[in-house]
Amino acid sequence: YYEQHYAPAGMQPFDSLRPYLDLIKEPSNEKFSEMVVRYLDIDSVLRYMLLVHACGMMDNAVNNINIWAHYGRDGLRYYFNPWDLDVSWGLDDEENADAMYGIELFDRLVGLDCGGIVRDRVKAIWQEYREKAFNQEYLDKLMDRYEQELNASCAYYRDAIKWNRSTQELDMYNIYSYALARFEMMDRRIDALTCEENRDRYLR
Repeated sequence: YYEQHYAPAGMQPFDSLRPYLDLIKEPSNEKFSEMVVRYLDIDSVLRYMLLVHACGMMDNAVNNINIWAHYGRDGLRYYFNPWDLDVSWGLDDEENADAMYGIELFDRLVGLDCGGIVRDRVKAIWQEYREKAFNQEYLDKLMDRYEQELNASCAYYRDAIKWNRSTQELDMYNIYSYALARFEMMDRRIDALTCEENRDRYLR
């Protein structure tokens, strides 16, 4: 699905989309890497990728991706954001906390280490996530707060009635344990990925 919100004067309706399609279809690894550096906001792509893997967002690996084409001082750049996040945190795949999702564009970025910076940025961004949003102490406080708020407000109860769930009071344990398992799995994979002897590996 493509929607044009804004196009610079003199451009055709699909001009903002064409470079992205050319990039993902480019057979040459060298040309692909050049196009990545030119067109993609690499941190945006990597933050998206790490979020999808860390949170078990299986429905956002190939679907439910907002790709924003922005014209700035450096020309056209693509930015990535998720939407429709209801299938996450093990909701549909609670038993498989070690699953990694095949995301062709992202796997190729990491495998080629485009621009010679991708793997280092993967490690740096993941460290930032672990020190802030995915820090266990912060997660403990957040889970406790959400559980109290959703139960006290009867929001979870109303949702359970609507969807005919047998459990009408929220227990965050499943989400909490799934999150910790995912984060620890990501720690191991990213440590392995950024070791010198594994420079040709993908995140998966």
